[in-house]
Amino acid sequence: MTEASINLVDPVNDEIEPQERYSSSDVIAAAEELKFKQAQKKQVVEDRVKQGKISASDAQRELKRAYHTLAQTYDKPTLEKEYGTSIEQGLTVARAQQLLQEIGPNELTPPKHVPWWLRLLKSIFGGFFNVLLWLGSILCFIAYGIDPSDVKDPTNLYLGVVLAVVVTLTGIFGYYQESKSADLMGSLSKMKPKNVIVIRDGKKFELEPRDLVPGDIVELTLGMALPSDIRVVDCTPDMEVDNSSLTGESEPQKRDWKPSDETPAESPNLCFFGTLVINGKGTGLVIATGDETFMGRTAKLATSTEGDDTPIAKEIKDFVLKVSVIAFVLGITFFVIGMVENSNVVTNVVFLIGIIVANVPEGLLATVTVSLTLTARRMFDKNVRVKNLESVETLGSTSVICSDKTGTLTTNVMTCQHVYYDLKECECDTDNPMQAMKGGDKTGTLTTNVMTCQHVYYDLKECECDTDNPMQAMKGGDKTGTLTTNVMTCQHVYYDLKECECDTDNPMQAMKGDFYKADDDRVRTADFLKLVRCGALCNNASFIDGKVDPTANATEAAMVKFSSGHVLSEYRIDVPEYRKRHKKLHEIPFNSKNKWQVSVHELPKDLLLENEQKIEDFEVGDKLALVQMKGAPERILALCDRYLFEGEVIPLNDETRENILNGVMSLGSRGERVLALAESVLEPKTYDVTIAEPIMDPEYDDAVDASCAAEDCVIVMYNNERVKVPLSVKNPDTDEPIPFEELFVHHLMGCIEKEIEGVPVGTQRVGFAARGGNVDPMNSLQELGIKRGSLVHLVKGPYKFSGTKKEDLNWPMMRNDDEAGLVFIGLYAMIDPPRPGVPEAVARCQSAGIKVVMVTGDHPVTARAIAQKVGIIGANSQTQDQVAELKYNGDMNAVQNEEYDAIVVPGHILQEKLDTEVEDPQGVADFWNHALNKNNVVFARTSPQQKLLIVSAVQERGGIVAVTGDGVNDSPALKKADIGVAMGITGTEVAKEAADMILLDDNFASIVNGVEEGRIIFDNLKKSIAYTLSSNIPEIAPFLLFQTAAVPLPLSTVMILLVDLGTDLAPAISMAYEGRESDIMERKPRDPAVHKLVTWRLVSFAYLQIGMLQAIAGFYAYFTVLNGFGFQPGHLIGLDEHRIFNDQRTDSKLRDGYYLWCFDPDVTSDCIYLPNLWHGSYVTDSGVNMVYYNNDLFQEWKKNDDTYAKDAKDYVAKIAGKINSGLTRSMLDESSSLTWNEFESSYWKSENETASDSIFGKLSKDSYHANRGNGLVLYPSRRCWDKDYQDFYTDRDGIPPPFCNWKGYEYNHRTWEYGTSDSNGQYHGLRSLFPMQTRARVEALAMSNSAYFISILVVQWADLMICKTRIRSLFEQGMTNVFMNYALIFETFLGAFLVYVPVANTVTGTRPLRFTW
Repeated sequence: MTEASINLVDPVNDEIEPQERYSSSDVIAAAEELKFKQAQKKQVVEDRVKQGKISASDAQRELKRAYHTLAQTYDKPTLEKEYGTSIEQGLTVARAQQLLQEIGPNELTPPKHVPWWLRLLKSIFGGFFNVLLWLGSILCFIAYGIDPSDVKDPTNLYLGVVLAVVVTLTGIFGYYQESKSADLMGSLSKMKPKNVIVIRDGKKFELEPRDLVPGDIVELTLGMALPSDIRVVDCTPDMEVDNSSLTGESEPQKRDWKPSDETPAESPNLCFFGTLVINGKGTGLVIATGDETFMGRTAKLATSTEGDDTPIAKEIKDFVLKVSVIAFVLGITFFVIGMVENSNVVTNVVFLIGIIVANVPEGLLATVTVSLTLTARRMFDKNVRVKNLESVETLGSTSVICSDKTGTLTTNVMTCQHVYYDLKECECDTDNPMQAMKGGDKTGTLTTNVMTCQHVYYDLKECECDTDNPMQAMKGGDKTGTLTTNVMTCQHVYYDLKECECDTDNPMQAMKGDFYKADDDRVRTADFLKLVRCGALCNNASFIDGKVDPTANATEAAMVKFSSGHVLSEYRIDVPEYRKRHKKLHEIPFNSKNKWQVSVHELPKDLLLENEQKIEDFEVGDKLALVQMKGAPERILALCDRYLFEGEVIPLNDETRENILNGVMSLGSRGERVLALAESVLEPKTYDVTIAEPIMDPEYDDAVDASCAAEDCVIVMYNNERVKVPLSVKNPDTDEPIPFEELFVHHLMGCIEKEIEGVPVGTQRVGFAARGGNVDPMNSLQELGIKRGSLVHLVKGPYKFSGTKKEDLNWPMMRNDDEAGLVFIGLYAMIDPPRPGVPEAVARCQSAGIKVVMVTGDHPVTARAIAQKVGIIGANSQTQDQVAELKYNGDMNAVQNEEYDAIVVPGHILQEKLDTEVEDPQGVADFWNHALNKNNVVFARTSPQQKLLIVSAVQERGGIVAVTGDGVNDSPALKKADIGVAMGITGTEVAKEAADMILLDDNFASIVNGVEEGRIIFDNLKKSIAYTLSSNIPEIAPFLLFQTAAVPLPLSTVMILLVDLGTDLAPAISMAYEGRESDIMERKPRDPAVHKLVTWRLVSFAYLQIGMLQAIAGFYAYFTVLNGFGFQPGHLIGLDEHRIFNDQRTDSKLRDGYYLWCFDPDVTSDCIYLPNLWHGSYVTDSGVNMVYYNNDLFQEWKKNDDTYAKDAKDYVAKIAGKINSGLTRSMLDESSSLTWNEFESSYWKSENETASDSIFGKLSKDSYHANRGNGLVLYPSRRCWDKDYQDFYTDRDGIPPPFCNWKGYEYNHRTWEYGTSDSNGQYHGLRSLFPMQTRARVEALAMSNSAYFISILVVQWADLMICKTRIRSLFEQGMTNVFMNYALIFETFLGAFLVYVPVANTVTGTRPLRFTW
């Protein structure tokens, strides 16, 4: 993008990043679309006019609506009238101000400003998955905030923070990868446009571009950035503009001021906002400003297109939706159940959050992003650069590849394979283009990269040098053979109506005898030299340091390489010098519309060929005018009326024409690109190029001859004689005379040619008055001031060739029956061979169910030949015409649709069908269905716009399309495709920017590698998701059992995160490193509607099979560990119904549920929660005697109406009744006057528990014990903790729990050792496991949670092995995935770290585990 381009909007200061600009590929793609629509509209309107459906004036109105302007078609008077201005005086100042008020300033509506920080925020907060994670995080913060506990549980806070950090880091990583992978160009620079010179009221003003209005006359100067859309009204002949910012065309575009019938986008007299004047100068009329400019409308179109989600983005969204539905359905269902059982809203909301968090695979986002990035890196190693990470998987989903031929399927190193002249075909040597010998670009690869003399040629013989020892002159033996097949040269030529083969055995001679005279094989025939001459001159391939420019057009490079050796051998000069000797006088470059290139050259006398020296009247000078032309054979033959055969020019009849076309078909059927060449040596008297260019006076007399006052005539001064020239010109459309006031200088020149003999229009140099000799033929007489009788001066110069299209050219081009045509010389047939590996790559695509469609601009026969070579058309496939030829004598109508499975659609047939879409839309749809449903499809001679329509048609039929392209005009198709693939070597910057990925080696085989990688990543993501989802069930099941069966929560939310973001993350990511499975390129492309990333089958596999096994393993570990603390499974059911088992942080629950009493199952399976009802006291280290329980605490317990407290009171009263202690239930109510001392001394009797009416003694006796009746001691290592939670609800900080031998040893019973003096005979000393203090319960549950966590980890090892393959067995796939092996080790060590390292225990709530319980 050029630095001198201007902003679409005024620059805005942004201290962080410049505001977002229109992407140049978006602009260019939109511009191409507008150009295409304009061309289509023009064709439709012209057809309707021809059919008589609308009048010419109606057509003008329709085109104006479609184009937004017809300024390009107006002459100057019409322009002035249409825009209310004067080309000489400009607008009035008042009118300009009025227009500025009505239309507004000349500025584009700014594009949507998305600064980098907002893009980063979108990456972090955008996307359904991210939203789900953020929702979970926010809910965790809410749960923490509404927690009514006196000391809040930080678990939810930790969980919220972790979720927020995870999604933030993943978003930053994704943003970084996208920013790093993107290859975006700013379409316009930040330079402020310079002020412009405007003419208003006949005076020049310097204005800011924003103040311009339609109708302003502005000066166009060299280097100027055009501030608006401008119609050129006057310019120098060399004026050129750079349209690259708008169209991507790197070549300068000539500008002219003459009216044009082209569409606005193609018109040579219009300049567009945002482009540059790079040569010449002129004057222009502003025709559009701001959003009404071509750039403005293009920019709107470019920014209005919303990109569709990639398939992988859709799949992830679908997956998240399914997971969310499951999460919310489960969460809400059990929330309702919880509210029915327990009306505590806060508790149930926290539980709802737990269900959602357990269902959401928090690590999946990181897994997907990392997997895509790793795959993109692998693809880069395979010469595929990925710009958009998600496009990797899109390529794997591709069902149709629309591939260009040149440079993708082929090498894009065109060389001349055949030439055709004298009606015969000759084969050229393809191994060394410059000398037509074998060899290629071997430098540094197949060679030493040290240049040595390979051959010398003297005494008319060739000798080969010794390349191993350059000093030792030469050696004998065979000459160098073919070192490479990648560099192709001219193999055949066709001339004199025959094909000739080039000599591969004698490189310096370059060809066999067909190129030489029959009687002297050292002299080339004149017919062949004409072919060589045209190939060298009608050619824009330049030379750099004696070699053909590597950036030159491949076809032209092949032609000039072939010509070079013959020019050097014949004339002893190289091609650049040969071109200098044949000075180029005029040229129309090749374009896709004409499909030909024509140039006019000087033909020096000393370079005349043998059969040209017979031209009569050559004595007029030392040189002739030589027309050279090349192009598509059918186009060139249409302009020829003669052909060259054995030195004679012979009239071209239909039979010979057919013969030549058969030669074209013969060459094309071998996959060669065929160009026809023609020439014309112009008659020297009329087209005299020997005259020196005259020097015109800067000013002439402007006298007026009164004798012409009543006549339409002027006086012409020629050779000092005055000649009266009548001006009688008729309008070719109406056959009516054109009034004198409407005549132009070119009309005058035509009249001069009729009146003065020997002065053709092309040789006329006209001067008038103050204009001097600077009079342009397209100036009107009126604007020059030429009146009836004005004196016009005429000087003869060399013939000036002009014209930009066939109709305008001023030399014979067979435009009608009366005009001579050109002489057909022969054909060049270039070969661009298939790249090595492409046939195999196409075969792999086809075995993978991917249809490869060739879309090329080449001839249909050439396209079919290459398609057959690379396998796009199968070996046993036949086209309709082939079946017709074999079975029906060429009658194509007799062929049934099912009889052929290959189709080659030429561009003109395609266009004919598309042109009927308005009248017969169903017919067009049937055509697409018919063509695209064939197994083998080729589109030939297609335009870039047709390529876009082909892509759209495939997509409309459900295909996921990958498109290759390299040119600017491919950018619309690249952007339209599901995945655009640009060429890294030959591709333009615009094509690379528009594409999703770039082939660094331009090789089709790299696309197939990409398809394989895309399929691998889809496979691996499915494996990774199956692996990740399987842990959801063991994460969800604890919450479900917790809610429905009221067991203590088997797995904390923090440990869920330890699984999802800790132990599971590395194994899940390791799936990205998994290799391909054997059938991956044999499967059909997945149907996005059926083969989802996450199917219900995968969900059932992960949840109901692997997940259930993991849950069973987890619960087994959970129950086993709690059993080690004395909890029978029957105890656990309903144990945490009131959410008091675990680490409660409200005063009442800590105080009144301090001890848990569970009883021998023979007595009851119930458990109750009681306060620390113990009579004793404790002497602190400072000597203070502190009691364990007092009356205040007892009265608070009596007041407690919570269910767990009522249940405990009921049970105590029930036991009191059994032992006849006299305690009734009402005595434990709040209204009772019972005190702690009364309760302890009369009923509870913890101080005298052996009493028959001691409630404490009875509970201790019935509680579950560590020893059984047979003397077996169970649970030998039950821990008793001296530090508990009494300080949370009382001032008794530091008091150890009662009857706990916490000083004896670290792991022991809850009570004293059995049989000690302190506990002899006491029931609570009989190794009772209950009552169990709060801290012991917390530790027991933490250990069981840890066991559950580790069991998930262990089963996930097996799960990883199960998910590692989809089709193959584990033994076939092997354990070669190094990262997966590392992940298994990492997962194991991480689990050990989390469980056994004290710091991890503190942070995560885990506890060390023993190997046996």
